[in-house]
Amino acid sequence: MHLPKGCFLPIVLFLWFTASLVLSGGPIVISDGDVEALIEAIEDANDDCGIGDPVTIQLAANGTYTLTDDYEDFNGPTGLPVVRCTLTIHDNHATSSATPAIHSA
Repeated sequence: MHLPKGCFLPIVLFLWFTASLVLSGGPIVISDGDVEALIEAIEDANDDCGIGDPVTIQLAANGTYTLTDDYEDFNGPTGLPVVRCTLTIHDNHATSSATPAIHSA
């Protein structure tokens, strides 16, 4: 097959664009116990609300996420940010808990 002259660059750009869309759509993987990364992922999902595909967060299998500080939101202190967009969290049998310091003030 012979491509017409000048056709190569648009094909390369199309393939690059398509590959970047596929690669960016994977879940955000949160390591066991990494509450800061979980908070950041929820904040990022809220910031990108309505832009692109809904966000998927994947927690570590049988992981434990212990909330030790209040998260200050417009609703007052919470353990995690309030979710304002479509967000899927695959918990993989992970658990979360809060220390007594949460909401004690």
